[in-house]
Amino acid sequence: MKNETKKRKSGFNPNWGCYFTADGKYYCYERWDDENKCIITKKLKIGKGLSLELPIMLDESDHDMNLQDRYESEQHDLLFDTKVVNYKANNSMGRDDYREERVKRAVKKYGKTLWHYTDINALCGIIGKKEIWFGSAEHMNDREELIGFINDLEKEVYACIDSANKEKANDVFGQIKDRLQKEYPYIFCVSKARNDAAQWDRYACGGQGVAIVFNTAMLFKLIFYNQIIMNEEYYGYCAKQHKMKELLRDYIRYDKMDNFSNLNGLIDNLLLCAMLHKHESFSTEQEIRISPLFVNENDKHLQCKILNTIRQVYILNLTELCEKEGIDFEDLFDSIVIGPTSKQTVRDLQFYCKNNGLLKLANKVKKSDCPLR
Repeated sequence: MKNETKKRKSGFNPNWGCYFTADGKYYCYERWDDENKCIITKKLKIGKGLSLELPIMLDESDHDMNLQDRYESEQHDLLFDTKVVNYKANNSMGRDDYREERVKRAVKKYGKTLWHYTDINALCGIIGKKEIWFGSAEHMNDREELIGFINDLEKEVYACIDSANKEKANDVFGQIKDRLQKEYPYIFCVSKARNDAAQWDRYACGGQGVAIVFNTAMLFKLIFYNQIIMNEEYYGYCAKQHKMKELLRDYIRYDKMDNFSNLNGLIDNLLLCAMLHKHESFSTEQEIRISPLFVNENDKHLQCKILNTIRQVYILNLTELCEKEGIDFEDLFDSIVIGPTSKQTVRDLQFYCKNNGLLKLANKVKKSDCPLR
């Protein structure tokens, strides 16, 4: 095993539990085997049981460094290792112990709590109906969501190809933008910005809403084995130095596919990599994105809901998931914080919690001391 204290390069990282095989045909991941009582490696064949060539999102979720550090210390290699590494999890480690090890890393990286600023209706949905709704990235407040990174990347790619390649480049970026019109990731946003005036103002109805403060450890534990991942946003596009620029340039100029089996695989990675980038003007949000993987149009979690418009949302049933993972629902929450300009009383919200059988949560209700007005 290589020395883990050495600076990470684009090679073996023993902390990664997911990777592609060298031929690009299989995605491998670790999971708990209840029958044999150990952690095993599963292989999914691209195109059979797996429609995506798994993106940078999982790479980042398993990495000890944050994304900004990686940009500064690496050659912007955002792809998975393309070799099957000679690493196995300690088979004597139980399922829960293995998860706890990962939970500790998440808490170290994101902090003990993560804040979701929202309105009263969303609060009632989460603690009353015990559901989390993941919205499409299409409806995020950043009008350049996804497309800003792609447009920046497009400019850089065109700047490094000659006129003979422009027709092919037009076709490639045409396919990318066509995919973007019908394939958006589903996202639930939380933040490391705690009791933050700007967050109250922007996302909690000018401070009249609430903040649902999640216990990071319990939230990460809940999603760890359930194809839902947590990622920190990177603010700024920096396409000029981005690995995707090199990949697209080489494909357009030389038909070089690197370790992808086809162009769709490359586009899969690009679209999901774009989800990790936002305009630098949003950097104060300190956003952490939680996203379900492998969502297709037939996914049972997708439903249409009437908000201000009719929208498709991904609904996660917290009751079912907590029961499956042996987690007390109320332990997911560190507190419920009433917004600084809200007329909501602590007493009435406590009564609402108790009326829903959430006695522990009732004792976690408090009012923000943020001086926003």
